[in-house]
Amino acid sequence: MKSTKLYAAISIGALFAVLSSGAFADDKYNGELDFNSQDPIVSTKTRAQVIEELKQAQAQGQYQQPEYVEFKHVMPHSALSRAEVRAEAIQQSAENHQRQPDDVDYGG
Repeated sequence: MKSTKLYAAISIGALFAVLSSGAFADDKYNGELDFNSQDPIVSTKTRAQVIEELKQAQAQGQYQQPEYVEFKHVMPHSALSRAEVRAEAIQQSAENHQRQPDDVDYGG
């Protein structure tokens, strides 16, 4: 008797899962309606023309911020050791945050 109820419950659960999975296959949820692949973006300028315009803008001071930072050229300089920086961070954290009774300390 118990096994019959168990099999019935499993069957009903599986049937429900199969029937509800159709909602996830609907096209309006997968983002394809927002993108029209039939109309590709066509540039009117060549790469060389764009680079030349960028160089002119930089020379005239109209473009000053780079699109990316090359981190190989950025060298951090600090007179403090890791332990000193960590101690300073812990001190600032303690000053800026008063512990609540239900706070959890994750350590580190």
